[in-house]
Amino acid sequence: MKINIILVVALFAATIGAAICPAQRMVGGYNEASKTDETVVETANFAVQAQNKAQKSDFKLTAIERVEKQIVAGANYRLCLSIEAGGASEQATAVVYHNLQNQYELTSWTSGKCTGDETNGDSNAADDLETQTYKGSLNVGNAGSHIVYVGEESGDFAAFCFPNNSAVGKRILAACKNGERCQFVGKIDFEASCKPKDLAAVLSASGKIVSVESVKSLEPKKKFVATKKISAAAASAANTPETVVKNLYAAKGSSSPFFQKKSRALVDKYFTRELADLIWKDATAPGEGVGALDFDPLYYAQDTQITNFVVGKADENGVVKVRFKNMGKDEEITFFLTKENTSSKVWKIDSIGYSDAEDLGSILEYGMLTEAEMKEADSMNKLDGDYLVGTVKCSITTNKSGFWARVKCDDQENFQVVDTETMTFGTFNSKEKGRRGHFVSPEYGKIEKFVDASGKEYKVKRVK
Repeated sequence: MKINIILVVALFAATIGAAICPAQRMVGGYNEASKTDETVVETANFAVQAQNKAQKSDFKLTAIERVEKQIVAGANYRLCLSIEAGGASEQATAVVYHNLQNQYELTSWTSGKCTGDETNGDSNAADDLETQTYKGSLNVGNAGSHIVYVGEESGDFAAFCFPNNSAVGKRILAACKNGERCQFVGKIDFEASCKPKDLAAVLSASGKIVSVESVKSLEPKKKFVATKKISAAAASAANTPETVVKNLYAAKGSSSPFFQKKSRALVDKYFTRELADLIWKDATAPGEGVGALDFDPLYYAQDTQITNFVVGKADENGVVKVRFKNMGKDEEITFFLTKENTSSKVWKIDSIGYSDAEDLGSILEYGMLTEAEMKEADSMNKLDGDYLVGTVKCSITTNKSGFWARVKCDDQENFQVVDTETMTFGTFNSKEKGRRGHFVSPEYGKIEKFVDASGKEYKVKRVK
């Protein structure tokens, strides 16, 4: 599958149908979480590292004694940690905020024996939840209804549900009419998830309204507005290319579409059918191996320590660039999104391109080949090998799609990428540093010379 760099330009008009309230973290109660969960372990290590950096200490994490998770716009983790410093063991309580952009923030650190307050008993009880004010569009159903909330700065797109015949439902429906903007002060249980069918694919959060202190309509004189129009407008506002990418990075554990065999729907939520087919086929392939996907496709690495994470805004073609540092090294991943070939006409990811000119689809396709098929495919890459470009030694490696080749020369720290059709430098990334010009190739697999941007020619010879 070739990365289609020139995508069809899609006209996109976003209209927010739900009223927007000031950005705030949507807080639920703390619940006990698994100490061995991958994200929990990553969070605990981050907490110790952040404390060491802030206080110039030398703590070492020895054990995670207890952990609780609070669903917000992202999540808060409250951890009881056993640590060691200078040969002495002690405990500390850390609270870490993990946002929707997959960034961590150490919000508190308390040294000393954990008090046991980290366990709140029944965290789903209404008394354990925080009272907050929300504004959104009311969508009334036959038995249950929901209020659609859009966070102006946070980007949260949430649905807050309630049964019509409950005390909460009766109070809300008495104050607000279908389609109206409705404001309520109350408590939301984010562990009691609700997923309205017409919005499930684009929600970043959901919860059940368990109590209300006050309710009022924000537009009492407004006439009836069709529910479907409100839902479609709100969904359109939330389903931008960058929001899809942000939500994919925020999906952790059982919510992630990768490395799981239980839900094909999770994969289809983010990817076009062609790429989703490859991801699902690789995940469900028979055998106990890891398949072709033996790395984290969102970071293009097996080991990660992510900082400076930024999801850029989509360009007019639905291309979103994600930049971050992994282990201190700058990285960039490019997401190509489209809604032209999706039945729901929402933005979905058609390809993920990596900085070495590989792409996720081609990696998966190649990994599914038999050993004989791999050898045959590799034999087609006649460009691969070592060359002398003038007096400089360069190596050329074709990527798995066959459309690009990496060129690494001894006089450069990093490789460059050429288009295997035009053999021109800089066509994959016009900003990359290094050579400018093109190879002259009379036939595929043979290179005669290199012509630089000034017109100067260098003889090229293959080195055995």
